[in-house]
Amino acid sequence: MKERQLSPQVEIQRIDLLFTNKIMLLVVAFIITIFVYSYLYTQKIPYIDLWLGYGCAILALRFLLIKYYHKKLSADLAFKVKIEWIYSTLLIFTGLQWGLTSFLFLDHLSGLGVLILLLMVYGVLFGGLTASTSSMRASISFTLAVILPYMLYGFKQANFEGFLIAAATLPFMMVLLKSARINFQLLIDSLEAMVLEQQLQEERINSLHNAKLANIGEISAGVAHEINNPLTVITIGLTKIRRATAPNSSDSAIDIQSTLDLMQDMVARIVKLIEKFKGFAHKDTEDILVKTSITEIVDDALTMTKRKIDSTGIKLIKELTCDPPKVVLVHKNIISQVLINLINNACDALEGDTAPYIKIVDQLNKDGGVTLSIIDSGNIPNSLDRERLFEPFYTSKVVGKGTGLGLSLARQIMHQHKGNIILDQNFPTTKFDLIFPAPTV
Repeated sequence: MKERQLSPQVEIQRIDLLFTNKIMLLVVAFIITIFVYSYLYTQKIPYIDLWLGYGCAILALRFLLIKYYHKKLSADLAFKVKIEWIYSTLLIFTGLQWGLTSFLFLDHLSGLGVLILLLMVYGVLFGGLTASTSSMRASISFTLAVILPYMLYGFKQANFEGFLIAAATLPFMMVLLKSARINFQLLIDSLEAMVLEQQLQEERINSLHNAKLANIGEISAGVAHEINNPLTVITIGLTKIRRATAPNSSDSAIDIQSTLDLMQDMVARIVKLIEKFKGFAHKDTEDILVKTSITEIVDDALTMTKRKIDSTGIKLIKELTCDPPKVVLVHKNIISQVLINLINNACDALEGDTAPYIKIVDQLNKDGGVTLSIIDSGNIPNSLDRERLFEPFYTSKVVGKGTGLGLSLARQIMHQHKGNIILDQNFPTTKFDLIFPAPTV
């Protein structure tokens, strides 16, 4: 059967799992080794000290290799594959430690002693296979190293009991290898699904960031316009202070202090605007939800779109009636981007209207969540547009005006927040509802 070709991301995740949480496994293996040694020592069996020293040396080498791997965790795939080969080789020697107990100890033990030894060997075998699920190379190496010596031991006896051991060992080995392959395939399926989800999440982040960049020029112009107002106040204040400190000035010190206070307020306003702009332009990669009021989300979005609204002569109506303001659990900057896209779409759609307006209202939901509605005076989209409105790359704007990613991305973002975005088809004008669930933490 042809082997599955794994992507580099899956290969890296797979090999990383081989070296994850292995220190405790080594401790358990050491305890079992000491237990077997203690029992065999009481039976005065030869070579037991040599067996113990060999086993402890292999455990020490595995421990050092695992620690070394974790120091190089960010290394490339080629390096990780080499370490996997070395680790699989060490597992062969580990397997031989337990497989060779057949030749070394079985002839010296009675029925109960044989049973105890076999239970320990099988326990180590199953534990090792479970810990090596992410590597078929390691699983096969370890299994063969444990099982084959017992099979050879059975043939060497050249009697009924020996042939019985050999005959039972072969199907047992086949079952173990088949089980290891099935578990490996299940793990790979899980890793591929996880890597795919990570890639989709990265694509969503990149799409959102690209959407931000598409608006950055227009929004930066708006921010510059907003900064100009406090800068004008600061300039006037500086002129006033210069006059007040000039020789023979009649201006009072109290007037200077009040001017300084006003200038400080304007500086704080500029800093706040810049911080909002930096937050908007930042590429959101952290999966952190923050409790944020609907009012704050709306205010941030309006700060970024105020210039466009004002320049198009659109009347803005903000009716946030929830008292106190409703709090939602969201990625603040990402949700603000959804609102910015909806407002920008409304501004584009209302070009040429005689009495355009955009209205933003909130409403409590029965489940404790909140619905934020963005309403504009434009006509509701036609039936074709309504059906395809949230499809990626579909746009009803003129060529060069839009990419068609805005609403599709908005829906993905709302679903990511366990909410939704819908077009209210029963409303007489265009009305989009952003539905947020109640905060859960």
